[in-house]
Amino acid sequence: MMGCDVWYDFKKENGFGNVEFIVGDKWAVVVFSGQYNKEGRPLWRVAWAEEMGLSAAKEDQQQRAIAVVQRYMKGSKDYVVSRAESYEVHQRCAAQAIKGRVLLAGDALHSNNPIGGLGLTTGVLDAFVYGNVLLRVIKGGEPPSLLSQAASSRRDAWLNISNPESVAQLKRIQGKSVAEGDGEKASSESTSDFMETVKGLIKEDFMEGVEGIAGKGGA
Repeated sequence: MMGCDVWYDFKKENGFGNVEFIVGDKWAVVVFSGQYNKEGRPLWRVAWAEEMGLSAAKEDQQQRAIAVVQRYMKGSKDYVVSRAESYEVHQRCAAQAIKGRVLLAGDALHSNNPIGGLGLTTGVLDAFVYGNVLLRVIKGGEPPSLLSQAASSRRDAWLNISNPESVAQLKRIQGKSVAEGDGEKASSESTSDFMETVKGLIKEDFMEGVEGIAGKGGA
């Protein structure tokens, strides 16, 4: 994938909201960063798929981004690409989430494509569950075995919820059909409910962590 930061007014020129998913062969994710420069120009982050094996030289990545990002602009082509970086997308999970005194969370535990922000959100929920459980073990005197239960719960949450749903969401934005087992909630062909789908997944993952482990002792 290619990710780049672009100084451009997608709201004014394209009528975009803060988050836009462009669906199809030339799919992309376009997100407003919330930042403005001194001239009042907004900074957006744009990501799309590109071929494997292309040059990783910084100058070449920058030139590719400058050329490609124009296809997502409907109005003025007055823009500046301030950063461009290509990277490989992975769907991976560590074999175990805890070993000895080490707990894995976030990208150290799992990695998936960025569509919908499910990797980031799952990592935040990892931290919520672990923080709660650590307090209960260290200050509350509950058994250390609770840490293993929490680690197993978070790994299972990624394998059973975040991973299949992120795969399904990537297929949807590519305009591909979603096969059974790719994520039940991502089976809709409509793009209008994309964010509602993601919100539902976040709630489901959160409740699994809370009810399964962390909720027993309160926040």
